[in-house]
Amino acid sequence: MRFSDVCAAFLSAIVLLCALNTAAQVDTPDSQSPVIDPKQTEKAALGNILFNDASLSSPPGQSCATCHRPDMAFSDGKVVSEGANKSLGVRNTPSLMYAKFSTAFYYEEWRKTWVGGQFWDGRADTLAEQALGPLLNPIEMGNSRQTLAANLRNLSYQNLFVDIYGKDVLANDETLLNAAADALQTFQMTDTFAPFTSKFDYAQKGLVELTEQEKWGRKLYDTKASCIDCHAGMGDDKLLFTQFSYHNILTPVNVTLNNGIPDQGAANNPKLSEDERKLALGRFKTPTMRNVAKTAPYMHNGVFKTLREVVDYYNDVDDRKRWGPATFPETKSHMLRTKLDLTDEEIEALIAFLETLSDGYELPQNKATASQ
Repeated sequence: MRFSDVCAAFLSAIVLLCALNTAAQVDTPDSQSPVIDPKQTEKAALGNILFNDASLSSPPGQSCATCHRPDMAFSDGKVVSEGANKSLGVRNTPSLMYAKFSTAFYYEEWRKTWVGGQFWDGRADTLAEQALGPLLNPIEMGNSRQTLAANLRNLSYQNLFVDIYGKDVLANDETLLNAAADALQTFQMTDTFAPFTSKFDYAQKGLVELTEQEKWGRKLYDTKASCIDCHAGMGDDKLLFTQFSYHNILTPVNVTLNNGIPDQGAANNPKLSEDERKLALGRFKTPTMRNVAKTAPYMHNGVFKTLREVVDYYNDVDDRKRWGPATFPETKSHMLRTKLDLTDEEIEALIAFLETLSDGYELPQNKATASQ
C-alpha cells in the first residue's frame, strides 16, 4: 500500500465517519454527560485502513476484510475460511455486524447460561481483544506478537499511529499492538457495523410497509416458530434479534471438519472452570438474525447451506435420521423446541420476514428520486 494511497484512504475514511456522526460516547460513572474522545474519528479511520490492509498477515496477502467482507455482512460465505498459510479454520466466520452490542462474557443466573463475549465461544470480552485474535492466530493471519509488531512498524503509514497515540507508541511491542487493537475496535464501533437500515427498521418507523407474507412471518417468529425465545429483540427502538446467550441446539456435525469430531463450543473458553466446561459442552453464542440472509452457510460449523435448511432443522430437530446424531445431548438447551409443525407456507413466510432484516434496503421513495 503506497503512502499516498493510505493518506487518501485515511482522509476519505475521516470524511465518511464524520458524515455518519459516529463518534463513540462513553458514559462516566460520576456523570450523565458523555465523554467523547477527540481522536475517535481518526482512530476509526486508522482502524478502517488496518482492517483492509493485506500486508499485515504473515505471509502477506490476507486482511481482516478477506474473511469479513462488507458485501456479506462482514462474513465470507464459506464453511470455514482459509488462512494466510492456506490452512483451514475450524469454525464458520461469524458476522461482525452488531457485535459491538455484546457485553463481556458472564454467567446469567436466571437464564442458567452464559451471555456475551466475542467469537462463537465468547473467549474475547472486547472488540479490541477479538480484533487481535485472527491477527495472532497461526492458522488465520499467521503472526506472532513480535512479527505483528514488526509488520506494524514497517507500514508506510506508521506516522498515523504516532499522530494519534503519541511518539512513544512505536517503541514497545505491546503498546503498538494495543494501539492497533484500539483502532480496529473503534472502527467496529461505528455505524458501518450497525447501520439499522433494513426494511424492518424502516417499517418500524412507518417509512415502508411489510407485505402480508412478511407480517405473517413476523408473527410466526414471535409465536409458533419460537425464534424469539433465543433471538429476542433487545434494545429500545432498535431491536438486535439476539440476547447473545449460549445454547446447545444439538447442531449436526459437519463431517468435513475436524474429522467429524463435534466442536465443544463454549467448553473451550479458557475463562471457565473444569466443572463449568462440562455444562458448556456444545453451547455456542446466539448470533443476531440481522443480515441472516447474507451470511450463509449457517451454524458454527457451516453445516447448513440455506435458510430453508436451517428452518427445516428447527421444524423437526428430532428427525435425527435426517440430521445425524445429536451433539452433546446432555447439555441440550431448555429453550429448544424440537418439533414446530410449521407448514411449507409458514416456512416461506418466516424466511420472507428474515429477509427483511438485511441492511441496505433502499426505500421506494429514494429509488424514485434517484431515477428522476
